[in-house]
Amino acid sequence: MYPSISYFKPVKVCGASSVASLPKVYWVLIALELYVFILQIVHHYTHARFRRKHNLPSFTLVKTLYNDGYIYYISVLHLRMFTCLVWEFGPGSLWYAGGQLEFSMTVALASRFHLHLRRAALGPTYTGVSYDITDQFAGKKGAKQYSMSTGTTTTATTATTTTAALDDGIPIPLSTITRST
Repeated sequence: MYPSISYFKPVKVCGASSVASLPKVYWVLIALELYVFILQIVHHYTHARFRRKHNLPSFTLVKTLYNDGYIYYISVLHLRMFTCLVWEFGPGSLWYAGGQLEFSMTVALASRFHLHLRRAALGPTYTGVSYDITDQFAGKKGAKQYSMSTGTTTTATTATTTTAALDDGIPIPLSTITRST
């Protein structure tokens, strides 16, 4: 039916002997990704305008989504343009290298996007405040206490009420903190 497409039984792969129309397909992909990128810019602009109008806070997760989305789309558009130009004007020996570069970089960018989202969803890992870590017998005589600021372990000689400060600076007794299983 299609003379340029064939099936290679030893490796179980379909292949094309003529790839003259492949750059045209890439131009369609580039146009569609450019359209999605423009939609992202419009959404970001309207979202930011609405947020400013109503004095709403900006969240780290949303900022990460927009920033990494911009980096991803700009990079992917450039990679697709490079691959398309290599396939359109470059020698046949560079076609494979161009395609593999695009695919590998897209995977690396998607991994970066995922890791940044994960870090933003978990929240800040360092707030600038150092906390003392105590064992389950906090406040009791003989309890061991590790100070992150000095790096030393001490043993309490008297019974005290130990508290830990939350990120907003409100001290709470450690005896009220329970571990969920």
